[in-house]
Amino acid sequence: KRVCKKKTHVKKCSPNPVFNELFVFDLPSEDGLRDTSVELLLLDSDRTSRTPVIGRLLLGTSSPGTAGEHWREICDHPRRQIA
Repeated sequence: KRVCKKKTHVKKCSPNPVFNELFVFDLPSEDGLRDTSVELLLLDSDRTSRTPVIGRLLLGTSSPGTAGEHWREICDHPRRQIA
């Protein structure tokens, strides 16, 4: 179930864009973090392309590697900002 959707600013004409933006999400309880996941999509703003999604990252408890470690750190420290 999608709870919320947020967008960054569009970086036009940039082959290597940097998105250094902060997002804050309100969740019903700290216990719900373990059952929640965040999906980040990198979209091509060119409307003529058939597949605008050019990158995807899923953060959640079941995510492998660095993404999973990052999410577990968020769950361990729910009120702290994690970079």
